Amino acid sequence: MYEMKVTFGSVDIHKIEIYEEKMGIQLPFDYKNFLTESNGGEPAREYFFDEKIGVTLIHFYYGLGLHDYRDLENATNSLRMIGDDFDSVIKIARDPGGMAICLGVKEKNLGQIFVFDHDSGAEEIELIKIAESFDKFFNSCFETPEQVEDAYGLDKH
Repeated sequence: MYEMKVTFGSVDIHKIEIYEEKMGIQLPFDYKNFLTESNGGEPAREYFFDEKIGVTLIHFYYGLGLHDYRDLENATNSLRMIGDDFDSVIKIARDPGGMAICLGVKEKNLGQIFVFDHDSGAEEIELIKIAESFDKFFNSCFETPEQVEDAYGLDKH
């Protein structure tokens, strides 16, 4: 079960399969489960940590069929417009500043979770791997930044 503050409803497996076919991708089983259960939304445990990006939070997970800025297909298309480096990932979530949390959807990176910070100022596009699977990422998040700091032994500000 995926603990969420707000969900975007649920979506049936047929709609997920249509999305996969249209985008030419394969979604991992755990992420499909997430979509069928909540179809995205605001997670209860929103804070996560990575050594390269520090502590950040998930503003929301994208959902299918929303037809607005929270729509998974729109997010995927906007990411692909950046360049060919993004044909093997989809944008599944974002932080309040617009940093993308991405899911690998091709054989070479299927199921892995990455972040892409479009405002990093880096000359080259860089996807930073932060988890081996969607479930591992989702379950590694915390409710507060203090919990993250305690779990990783970080200095408190």
